[in-house]
Amino acid sequence: MLNALNTTDKLDALYKRGRTSAEFISAAKPIEGVFVNLHRKLTRGDPRSDLFANTFEAYQQTAVAMVAKERCRARIQIESIQAAGVRKKMLTDLLQGNMTPAEKDMYYTWLKATGR
Repeated sequence: MLNALNTTDKLDALYKRGRTSAEFISAAKPIEGVFVNLHRKLTRGDPRSDLFANTFEAYQQTAVAMVAKERCRARIQIESIQAAGVRKKMLTDLLQGNMTPAEKDMYYTWLKATGR
């Protein structure tokens, strides 16, 4: 799971450098397959499973927002990349056992909000 999360670093970099949605989506396609396959192996009801799926979903939402921004030439606030980063960090720290007390509080709040 940690390796899959690390593969999203390339997406973060592409977004930060202002690359096109086509470049972002092209880089995301192989990563998506990794996430889907790993998610299928996780137990339903495991909070890590939900967080894992939600993390990549935020990257997918980022791609959709990037396409919309390019087509409309409008200024669209892309919050999904920020959500992906928060979820990715939370899950990485959880898996590595490196959560600070504040991060644990945020994680338990997220669990409570999702009905876990």
